[in-house]
Amino acid sequence: MKINRIIVRSIGSGILILLIVSLLTSMVVGTFNERRNQLNKSQADQTVFYAEIEFTLFEGEGCGCFPLADVLIFAAGQDTDHNDSGYTDEEGYVVLELEIDSTYRVMIMDDDYNDVLFDFLVVDDQFFIFHLEEAVVSISQELTIPINIVGEIEPYTRSLE
Repeated sequence: MKINRIIVRSIGSGILILLIVSLLTSMVVGTFNERRNQLNKSQADQTVFYAEIEFTLFEGEGCGCFPLADVLIFAAGQDTDHNDSGYTDEEGYVVLELEIDSTYRVMIMDDDYNDVLFDFLVVDDQFFIFHLEEAVVSISQELTIPINIVGEIEPYTRSLE
């Protein structure tokens, strides 16, 4: 009988040790899987995708329009650190690579034409066509010129159109 008790106790102790080892292994494996999932998720979140945003610029309207070359187009990220810019080619065409799911402020600037400014959200490859208007030259200046020898100065305003 004594041997049976020893065998039963040994089997019971073995089962208890096996359960403890199994429980600890499950805890360690679960922690490892959770860390791996967090790393995979953060790596997926850090993946950045870009879209090709095409711009074509023209002068004039309808069939009598001409492509505008060497016009600067600048896109500044509003909710991202990414920016891109480029000058139009002879066809009035340029492509900017902008981050998908980000908002950009686009500025189209040329001394001879009215500036264009707009914000948009990049969702995929997109294209924009603009017909720019010639800038109206209107200069209003305030000049300060000496009036007398004492060194006093008075403002002089002149408007040119």
